[in-house]
Amino acid sequence: EAVATDEPVRFTLDNGLRVILQRSSVVPAAAIDLYWVGGLLADTRGQEGVANASAAMLTRGFAGRSNSDIAAQVESLGASLRSGGGNNTSFIQASALAEDLDTVLGLVADAATEPDFPADEWARLQPRIVAGIEARADRWSTEVGDHFRRAYYGGTTWETAPTGDASVVASLTPDDLAAFHRATLDPEQAVLAIVGDIDPDALRETIVDRFSHIAGDAAIAIGSSPKHDSAQLIVHPTEKPLAAVVIGLGPGITRDDPDYVPLQVLSNMLSAFPSGFLQQALRGEGPGLVYASGGYMTTGLRDGNYNILFNTSAEQAPEALRRVMAVVDRVKAGDFTDAQIAGAKARFLNDELAGKQANSARATNLALDELYHVSDSGGQALLDRVQAVTADELQRVAQAHFNDPIVVAISQDPLDEAAIREIIGLPVEQAAATQPAAID
Repeated sequence: EAVATDEPVRFTLDNGLRVILQRSSVVPAAAIDLYWVGGLLADTRGQEGVANASAAMLTRGFAGRSNSDIAAQVESLGASLRSGGGNNTSFIQASALAEDLDTVLGLVADAATEPDFPADEWARLQPRIVAGIEARADRWSTEVGDHFRRAYYGGTTWETAPTGDASVVASLTPDDLAAFHRATLDPEQAVLAIVGDIDPDALRETIVDRFSHIAGDAAIAIGSSPKHDSAQLIVHPTEKPLAAVVIGLGPGITRDDPDYVPLQVLSNMLSAFPSGFLQQALRGEGPGLVYASGGYMTTGLRDGNYNILFNTSAEQAPEALRRVMAVVDRVKAGDFTDAQIAGAKARFLNDELAGKQANSARATNLALDELYHVSDSGGQALLDRVQAVTADELQRVAQAHFNDPIVVAISQDPLDEAAIREIIGLPVEQAAATQPAAID
């Protein structure tokens, strides 16, 4: 038979749950994604990590069935089932052969609506989550990243990684997790997306039957990230024999902001390996200054920021930072060619569109785009928007969003803070005040 890929079918249950179904007969399988506003956005200040822990437990026992029984059934079907949380959302994801879709969809529904939060499973998972949080300090990228989150997003729940605070997670009980889930799974802030070899008409009744009794009404408040209107330097000692630096630029944007696409094109121009401006400046001009470097944007329902990070020696850190800031000044001045813009567009589109081919990726994109207020089910709007990006627009968004650097560094050896402060436009005489006395 000819392969068929239909336009998505959309409807909303009486409880507010939005449903998106898309038939694609490329392979006889389907992906199921249930996403809702959650993750760190649902955590309360000082209780970071509850959302991730609660979501992680959803598939470890539900509807009176044990984790081992569920796992055995999923494995016997060659299917998958997992759950978790991030900065903006919590989720349950599954995949199955088309012939097993009804069974696996039932598992997703039970996990969302009848989780048991068994004490024995929490006793196994809790120390693993705590150990994972504590192990973040073992890697330079997550160590400096965690310091950066506290500096940039301090006072909000985004100041930790999605796994949260170790002491918070260590204090949680199964009852805490159950109460949190009941309170925060709001169907009006949730989307169920199913993509694959399906019959949308036949699925509708099943979905209504299995998901209509979700009845939370938490209405998670999105809030805003802190605003930074001046440069900062924050240095933390580390036990690692290197210096690592994160430069946070802003103000950031939400996912539905019109500047999202040009910022992503600009990010590709900066950080693509090996031709990106940052790579060339830090590793291609004379002896390489850094071991690793890159740039990325944090965004979602709440406005984030653009980050540039690298690691190097303490001695070379000021020069590496000077080159990074020179690259930032370069793009703000519009110093790039048509060929460089075309290459950045092509690389970005290739990554984006290649990532939309699998059922699982398409289901995730449909669900998140709906939550993030982005309407582009087939990717055509993205294609058109990327192709329309101009040099003037790239310069404009760089000038609008690459400002007020918040520089967070970790270093075992002393840094030349006076030089770093001068590079980012801070008074040199205040350098001594930035060094904390001990590792946090």
